[in-house]
Amino acid sequence: MPSTERYAVQTFKRTPTGAFSAGRSIPCKTLQEALAKAEQSCTGKQDSGAAAYLLKGDEYIGETEGPITVGVYGACPPEINDDLPF
Repeated sequence: MPSTERYAVQTFKRTPTGAFSAGRSIPCKTLQEALAKAEQSCTGKQDSGAAAYLLKGDEYIGETEGPITVGVYGACPPEINDDLPF
């Protein structure tokens, strides 16, 4: 099976101590959808930030490469910003 590209959004919340915890993970069909959902998810009170990811791999056999960060919105853990390829 050939390698496929998928997109996802990971939301983040601030704990009372100021640390970050992962929130919801949202699968997306396109890059535009992932970027829009990431931006939209941190405009409310529930999430402090969100990151959009590109995921490459073969879903059939379960092999995937590490996620590629394609967008960061709001307040996210510092390592998320460090992963931006640009």
